[in-house]
Amino acid sequence: METPGIITIKNCYNTGNIIYTGTGYGAPNGGIIGNVGSDATVNIANCYNSGDVTGQNVASGIAGSVSNTTIIVNCYNTGNITGPSISGGILGSANTSSVVNITSCYNSGNITTVSSAPAGGISSAYGTITNSHNTGNITSASTSLAGEIIGYGTCRNRLYIP
Repeated sequence: METPGIITIKNCYNTGNIIYTGTGYGAPNGGIIGNVGSDATVNIANCYNSGDVTGQNVASGIAGSVSNTTIIVNCYNTGNITGPSISGGILGSANTSSVVNITSCYNSGNITTVSSAPAGGISSAYGTITNSHNTGNITSASTSLAGEIIGYGTCRNRLYIP
């Protein structure tokens, strides 16, 4: 039985393409989860995405957007991620008060943001990232917001392989 207030997602994968086809400002899209807009703690472990994710807002290979404490461990993305706004290989967006830890994850997909918004190989702009790496190409309309690992935040033991 799961503890109330904790969302645990583990040992799962997505291989299909995810495409937002609606009009207007769409909800966050992710290869494993789109949006967790609750106060729940989110634990994601041993998951991967190999499908391309195309969003209308936030797009990511594993988690589109989270709102509270989130721990992502041993996950990877190989799909291409494209969003007009915030995009990340593992995490797209998080509430600014969220505590996000990403450990032992990698991205090899290309990350593209067509606006002047953050784009990152692991995370667009949120979290503490440890022992993770990126080999994908990162593109943003604002080169100052395109990071091989993260747009801004804390990163330890990172590795970028061009």
